[in-house]
Amino acid sequence: MRQICAIYVYNNDQKRSGLWAKEFLKVKSVSMQIDALVAQIKSDRARRTHNKIDEPLAFQVFDSNADLKTNDSFIRSHLLIDCLLRMKDNSDEINKFIDICQQEYQNNKSELANIRDFQQNYNSNRAIRWYTKQSFLFRMLNKALRIQNIDILFLFRFFLCDLQQQLIKNQPTQPMHLYRSQLLTKEQFQLLKKSVGGFFMINTFLSTTLDRDMSLSYLDTMDTSDEFEMQRVLFEIDADPQIEGVQPFANIIWLSFCFGQQEILMMTGSIFRIIQIENPTNQFAIIRLVLCSENNQDLQNAFEHVKKEYTTKTKMDLFSFGHVLCDLGNYDDAKRFYLRFLDDLPSNHQDIVTCYQALGDVAADKGEADLSLEWYEKLHDLLARTLKPDDARLADSHSMIAGIYLKKNDFKHALESFNKALIIYRKAYEENNLITAQCLDKIGMIHEKEKKYFQALNYYEKSLTIHQKTLPSEHVDLARAHSKVANIRLLLCHYYLALGHYNISLKIKLNSLPTNHFDVASDYRGLAQTYKARGELTQALAFYEKAAEIYRTQLPSTHPDVIEIERTIRFLSQQTK
Repeated sequence: MRQICAIYVYNNDQKRSGLWAKEFLKVKSVSMQIDALVAQIKSDRARRTHNKIDEPLAFQVFDSNADLKTNDSFIRSHLLIDCLLRMKDNSDEINKFIDICQQEYQNNKSELANIRDFQQNYNSNRAIRWYTKQSFLFRMLNKALRIQNIDILFLFRFFLCDLQQQLIKNQPTQPMHLYRSQLLTKEQFQLLKKSVGGFFMINTFLSTTLDRDMSLSYLDTMDTSDEFEMQRVLFEIDADPQIEGVQPFANIIWLSFCFGQQEILMMTGSIFRIIQIENPTNQFAIIRLVLCSENNQDLQNAFEHVKKEYTTKTKMDLFSFGHVLCDLGNYDDAKRFYLRFLDDLPSNHQDIVTCYQALGDVAADKGEADLSLEWYEKLHDLLARTLKPDDARLADSHSMIAGIYLKKNDFKHALESFNKALIIYRKAYEENNLITAQCLDKIGMIHEKEKKYFQALNYYEKSLTIHQKTLPSEHVDLARAHSKVANIRLLLCHYYLALGHYNISLKIKLNSLPTNHFDVASDYRGLAQTYKARGELTQALAFYEKAAEIYRTQLPSTHPDVIEIERTIRFLSQQTK
């Protein structure tokens, strides 16, 4: 949380002295004159705003040795800006934007006047001028960027695009050495110290200067009380515009509202490598940075992994950001993202289908089965109106609907939907297709849950036949198909046949999976149960112990599977003495 930087006290009690305030470093003034107090607040605020050193700095650190979850904030921020800048805006968005601004500043006459001026006179060539005006727009945009308010940023995307284009148009051709004075919290400073050699990304636009002395003078103007739990730093930044993929930056001396100031503005989402941090004095630290892009070799591998995970395209599509949000557990943000995107689409746009599916997926991930079903049914109805009856995409929508019915334990409707999907898959694909096999497996599973074992066996065996014809002999999915058949054979007391399928499955899994994998333990347990049912207790005990060895390493001792298998081992040990 951002630290309080200043406290002003109005005291109308003449009997109470203001000497007590000296004990508190952040109390700037105690006054009985309200006008004088307000004047001081305005003066101090103007100085702080002009220097910009106490603006909250929102950033994320990237650890190239960590997984997606560890770097979620960094990746989320990067993708958010990327998506917003590539989305097309429409004329309605500006009107919505104006409405939001008017609501936010409904009691502020001066800002309402600024909003009217913006509405009447704004054009894309004046984006930087409006950003540097320090008005409603500056405050709302930077706040939305800091906290990543997706709803507000959607309305700001026209302005973000205009700012980006102005920076690109005015970007220098030669490298620059830039400076930025900043106050950081102690926690932020320590995080950057731990990240030397790594990367961090600024969520907001970053104002810098070419003049080192001027930047240092900003730090010198700070009261010593402002240093309470804060760290003064001077960022020294090497920025080369010729590096491919770097976010744009430009000298805005002729574009700024504060005409004539040598300010270099850097685009939001700028990525920096932390080169060095040093403390030449006790007063401030120097943090040396180099501007880079996601194309940097250390970053590229991580981003390429994300791109491969979420899309088959060379560039991530607009839905990828929503997918990432879901994987990170940010379901509400993902829902708002898709709804906003859907709201912007024409009624006949092809991406509506994708939005319906995405919203259904989000609801399913949140456990909102009924809502998910509504979205999937909307998806199916739309596809049914536009596709041929034997199109595989119709079968996919039936399968989605069936999956939700399964979550609701509504086996009747789940079976109906899977059967509809199966009919279409068989028409759309060649006979031996793995998608068809997956559908057969689902139908078999429902019959198994309903204890209709012969029906289940029929579908599992059909699926196994397809797996045998389409997959290599050592493929783990082939092993799993054998396991399903083996489980049903065991339930039907077809022990000899069950043993055959379990042994084939186990052989493949031991060659394809780690020896302590749960799937391996499952086959050991299946073999143990089969031998136990045949009365071959010594064999059964041996396989139970192999299964238990894996369970003990993977599960807590209080887990029901561990308790049950340990009990069975004790029983068989007594019986085989």
